Amino acid sequence: MIDLIRVDTRGVHGQVMTQWVPKFNTKHIVFIDNKTAKDDFMSEVIKMAIAQRKIRGVIYNVDKAVENQEKFSAQDSTMVVFQHIDNLYDAYKKGLKMPAVNIGTIGGGPGRKVVAPQVSLSEEEVQQLKEMNDNGVEIYFQTTPDYEKLSFADILAAYNK
Repeated sequence: MIDLIRVDTRGVHGQVMTQWVPKFNTKHIVFIDNKTAKDDFMSEVIKMAIAQRKIRGVIYNVDKAVENQEKFSAQDSTMVVFQHIDNLYDAYKKGLKMPAVNIGTIGGGPGRKVVAPQVSLSEEEVQQLKEMNDNGVEIYFQTTPDYEKLSFADILAAYNK
């Protein structure tokens, strides 16, 4: 069962491993990122980070994730982590089932607007998330389990200020 689908530009990192994993007693992490899936070195780094917590982990590109969703959805206590919203959106468009998505830290940069602490979005990302939200995927923003949970409506209002 998938307990959490999360997007975080830092990927699998300290907050995920020390706060989100214990919250859900995660036993499996599925990391979905097209670029990382092609990079043997980065894939190995992520697998080692996951293995330190005695958790099973796999790294897929979007197409492979969609193809294998029944397999990893059937496992106990699974967390799915995307590194980028564009990969999340691509997976959604290709049929990856996702009732809810947690948006964590999304870094800043040119063409991006800060919408919450540690979260900045581009216009394209806002439109992608809006489409998903409008079609029944609950999009919420929460960097850590003890941090306030913000709805997509909250974030959209902040973006449009």
